[in-house]
Amino acid sequence: ATYKVRDGNDDIGTTHAGELNINGQGKNVSTLDGNGAKLFDLSETGTTVSLNNVKVTNAATVATLSASDDKLNLNNAEISGNNGEITANDGTIEAVNINFYDNSGTEAGAIASGSTVKIIADNGTSEI
Repeated sequence: ATYKVRDGNDDIGTTHAGELNINGQGKNVSTLDGNGAKLFDLSETGTTVSLNNVKVTNAATVATLSASDDKLNLNNAEISGNNGEITANDGTIEAVNINFYDNSGTEAGAIASGSTVKIIADNGTSEI
């Protein structure tokens, strides 16, 4: 199933502190269509967004992390066909079984970093 965020190119707004879990049935089955909008703005402290078993496509920006304790969890997900990347100015990104491709972000097309950001992958931890 494909779930569109909303009509038009408006940003969704700030993702409030707390946890938001989006659990799909598989990245080949469940699609989150950004419909040209910025999807997740993690700028409040204590914000965690988890995207599990989904494909994220057609977003202006997939996510922006701005607070040191913000966390974006990507598990068995595909980030493809977006006009922007994940911008991590702070926080932590945990990625397990992730595919990035066909993104056209202004910085990197996958993950852009404005400071030191911890990336926890299934094969170890890195800092960018």
